[in-house]
Amino acid sequence: ETIRAFGRLGRRITGGSPPALRERGRVPGAGPMPAGKRVVIDPSLGGNSRGQVVQGPYGEITEEEILWDLATRVEGRMIAAGMETIISRPRQDNPSHL
Repeated sequence: ETIRAFGRLGRRITGGSPPALRERGRVPGAGPMPAGKRVVIDPSLGGNSRGQVVQGPYGEITEEEILWDLATRVEGRMIAAGMETIISRPRQDNPSHL
């Protein structure tokens, strides 16, 4: 009876997809913990320097707009992870003129 009961024990995962649960289990041990770290984000272009202009699905978009959007998204995720983030300068400043 005991041997049969052991045979019925299997690797049973509940509460989500097995790959997602395995990934979630690996992340905490994957490296140093980000909480408490200080990170400086430099979005590069700004001020009069707008970079390349491309045609997007909703009109023209500049390289500067894309970089600032990306910088603020990364900043939000880092703050959520407990990091202190600093954006290197205000959006309207041109780093070439500093």
